[in-house]
This record gives sequence, structure tokens and C-alpha cells, in this order.
Amino acid sequence: MKKTIIALLLFALFLSGCAEKGKNSSKKIPLEELPAEYSLEDAKKDGLVVMEDGSASSGKDIWYDFVRRTGKGESTEVRLCMYYTLGSPDSYSRELYESLKDEYPKLFVLDLSFDGSEYHIRHFEEGKEISDSFKYLMKYEGEPRSTTAVYSHYVRYVLTNDESVLWEDIEDALVSSRLGAGIRHMSVYTELTYK
Repeated sequence: MKKTIIALLLFALFLSGCAEKGKNSSKKIPLEELPAEYSLEDAKKDGLVVMEDGSASSGKDIWYDFVRRTGKGESTEVRLCMYYTLGSPDSYSRELYESLKDEYPKLFVLDLSFDGSEYHIRHFEEGKEISDSFKYLMKYEGEPRSTTAVYSHYVRYVLTNDESVLWEDIEDALVSSRLGAGIRHMSVYTELTYK
């Protein structure tokens, strides 16, 4: 009887381990091997940190664990999903909407890692690998400067090589980037509180 109970317990442990492994299996699949039909639902099911149209919608605990571990200098990694929709047709001219509508929604899966001293980010876009490295993961928090913003508060995490740069500096550089100015950075996580 005891052998049967022990065997059943071991079998139950084995099954729970398989279920847990399957839950996060996409994290083990290299980016270049993710299926072309990988979806927003897949990303959420697989436990990725998901940003939908610029704001975190899933995996917040995973993100903050990553931040906590990197803050201690631990090597760690996290998989991110950036999902963008085109939004309402009323926000665009008819011609622009018609030219863009077939390109959306867009989904990008990125691997962000920290090796103890530097952050590395990697993803694929149109079959081409894109990777970069940054020294700092900066946290910015506050209210929007624009009175027409649809949100009232933000928390942003941005990769940069300058630990003195402010979010306002990045915003200003984005606006003036058409004139050749810019600050090398990459926004990797945002939480917006909507009005």
C-alpha cells in the first residue's frame, strides 16, 4: 500500500513538473524559432511581460522580479512582448488608415538580459536580428507634460547609457529627432494610469 501511495505521489510530481515546464516553454524556445503565428494570447499564456499599445497588461510581477534581481547585480533575463494595434480609424486620415490597416496588429518578442554589469536586448524584425547593449535601466515616474495626454500617470523603464538623462530629455530628443538630435535609448516597460 505504501509503495502504491509513493508511486502515485511521484507520478503526480512528475505531471506537475511537466505542466509547469509547458507553461513557460516559449521562454526556452530561441527567438528565431518562435512560430510566425505566435500571438498575443500565446505571449500571455507563456508568461511573457506584455505591453499592449504602450502599457503593461500582463506579467507585471515578472517584470518587477527582473528589476529587483538586476538591482542586486544578479544575472537574469526576461522575455517581453510588444503588441501594437492601429487604433480607431477616426484618428487617421482615410488615406493613411487604408495604407496602414493591413500592417496591424504588430507583435514583437524581445529577450532582455542582464549579465551583472550590462543590459542586452535582442529581437527579430522582418527576419533580421536586432541587438543592442546598454549600461543602465532607468526608472521614470510622473505625470505627462501634455494636457491632452490620455493618461494621468506613468512609470517607465528605459535602457540608456547615461544615468543622468531625464525622461523629459528623452521626450524632447524624440520631438527634435527629425532635426538630427537624439539620445540613444530603448523603452522596455511602461505602466500608464489612464484618466
